[in-house]
Amino acid sequence: MTSTATGGTLLATSQLCPSTSKIMDTTQCPLGKFSTQASPRTGRTTPPTAGRSPPTTRPRSSSRSGRCAWASTGGRSGPWCAPSRCASSRAGRSRTSRSCRRPPASWRGGSASCWPWASTSPTCRSSTRADHHPLDSVSLPKDRWRPATMPTVAWNPWTDLRERNDVARLNLTFPFDPMPDRYSRMIRQSYYAATTYIDDLFGQLMDKLISTGHSNDTIVLLTGDHGWSMGEHGEWSKYSNFEVAVRVPFILFVPGVTSPSLLHTHRGRPSSSPGLAELVDVFPTLADLAGVPLPRLCPEDSSAVQLCTEGVSLRPLVEQAVGRGGRPDRGWKAGVFSQYPRPGTFPTRRPNSDKPRLKDIAVMGYSLRTPDHRYTEWVQFADGRGSWDHVLARELYDHRLDPGEDVNLVNRPQLGQLVDRLSSQLRAGWRYNLPRHMYQ
Repeated sequence: MTSTATGGTLLATSQLCPSTSKIMDTTQCPLGKFSTQASPRTGRTTPPTAGRSPPTTRPRSSSRSGRCAWASTGGRSGPWCAPSRCASSRAGRSRTSRSCRRPPASWRGGSASCWPWASTSPTCRSSTRADHHPLDSVSLPKDRWRPATMPTVAWNPWTDLRERNDVARLNLTFPFDPMPDRYSRMIRQSYYAATTYIDDLFGQLMDKLISTGHSNDTIVLLTGDHGWSMGEHGEWSKYSNFEVAVRVPFILFVPGVTSPSLLHTHRGRPSSSPGLAELVDVFPTLADLAGVPLPRLCPEDSSAVQLCTEGVSLRPLVEQAVGRGGRPDRGWKAGVFSQYPRPGTFPTRRPNSDKPRLKDIAVMGYSLRTPDHRYTEWVQFADGRGSWDHVLARELYDHRLDPGEDVNLVNRPQLGQLVDRLSSQLRAGWRYNLPRHMYQ
């Protein structure tokens, strides 16, 4: 289950391992899972957000943004406490330490995850940023400069950070002056510390479910509403259509389904499926898993419909991840959507480019994420609608070669047919990115 990075793979595993790599991928062990010997609080990553995933996610009404849920452990990872037995990333070696480890420099999960909860064990608790995230150990993103091929309308000038007194005293030129490296490290350090703190709180919550016996009758979903840029592209915060801003965690615990004994792994690596997911899938997924009748898909005109959904149940992907089923036999989503508004094509303080008022929105960025690409069109927006006849800028990123979305390929002549195809897919909207059997 996922929604924006590698195409969103659904993952299931019975181990959690600290990562030694800079960027997570779906073949690596550490994806926010738990060891069968470890406490639920011994090592998860929790998002500020996706996002970032996912959605960091659609030609929908203007009131919706960040619809994309990179079903996975997506989002940002803070350091975690390592369980007593934990395979290292690719090599699968065993580790015996129980120390808190620093987080990777950048982490983007890629798919939905299933949690096998197990017995408890001692945990590490963060008390200060310096304890577990020393400043000199916090790395900077490699792509921390504004890409030359990025259209100005796509730029997120992090106006919220600039309003802080300490950042304002840096006297950075608006909108493109980069954040100094030392401040970048401090922001990332604080983010990691906040993530570690929430991770521990969530572990306490899960411990309580287990100790009271309610883990046997409670479905748990950990997710977020947006991602978070941590200096990639020179950007901060959440106000863009980039992967880091729309991708979010989508981590499921389902009693009797994601139990450790039911999970199929290969050499300590999580099993996975390439299904895409979105936050609109939360409602039908939980309803399906809980045995509640599913709402029907919304018709083209849903103004007179009391209850409907634009999402689908991700249960087939869950069952695939835990080895109970094969690939969904009739196909899955071809793409997932997000959108973000702007008051104009160049960053401004007033109106605020990051957080424009409804009356100031003049441009809307509609973004499509497929398993291989992200394609975005920035179009004129008025009266609550985007105009496909007035495209102001386009972006195309190939995630097979450029997972950080640093090189905009949209003007490459040899990719003209691909751009036309993705443009048609984007404009067709969410309904027509579902396999036919889901909406007929």
